Amino acid sequence: MCFNEQTLSESLQPGDLLFQLCKGGPTEWFISRLFEGIKGQAINHVGIYIGEQKVVEAVAPMVAVVSLKNFIGKSVIDISGLPCITVSRLPGKYSALIPQAIKFAKSCVTQLYDDSYGIQRGWYCSKLIIEAFKDANDGRYLFKETPMSFKDPESGEGYAYWVNHYKQYGEFIHHGEPGSHPALLSLSDNLVLVKTLGILPYKNANGLLINSNCLLA
Repeated sequence: MCFNEQTLSESLQPGDLLFQLCKGGPTEWFISRLFEGIKGQAINHVGIYIGEQKVVEAVAPMVAVVSLKNFIGKSVIDISGLPCITVSRLPGKYSALIPQAIKFAKSCVTQLYDDSYGIQRGWYCSKLIIEAFKDANDGRYLFKETPMSFKDPESGEGYAYWVNHYKQYGEFIHHGEPGSHPALLSLSDNLVLVKTLGILPYKNANGLLINSNCLLA
């Protein structure tokens, strides 16, 4: 199936959230394994569309404005040749929040990415979105925080990867602390699904979690 980038851009509105299964290495893979997203998808990233074919996203090393083309290019491609992106939108009753949320997100550009996914330092993708709309909503959460988890959803055991990840920061794993995950954000009742392009299920037909090879560039 041929993907038409122009068709996607014409359907987008400022404030739309672009949920993505982003290519990458071990970190991207382990993030995608933690929670199941909307329509049973594997999701490990989210950005906010700000118009003029641009997206604000929190990625290492810092929050950035990227072109829609650049954002799409980082997506895993499904078996139909489509980028694994889902577009969601605030319902009309919340549309007045969008300009301020975009302003907040843009004000964070060049601020550092938070590799430790904590409460204090920097930004990670879903934290930026949640805080942008909290700011726009007079300090009230539009999207609820959810407890952080770094455990294998099948075994309930902690991933050794995350243990080693946090050792480099001299920190304990932030399991159970308030936070967010793009897959859980995609399930919010305060979002309306607009369209899904490509899709890679969180689990395959045999109930197995996605293979790490699908995330490699």
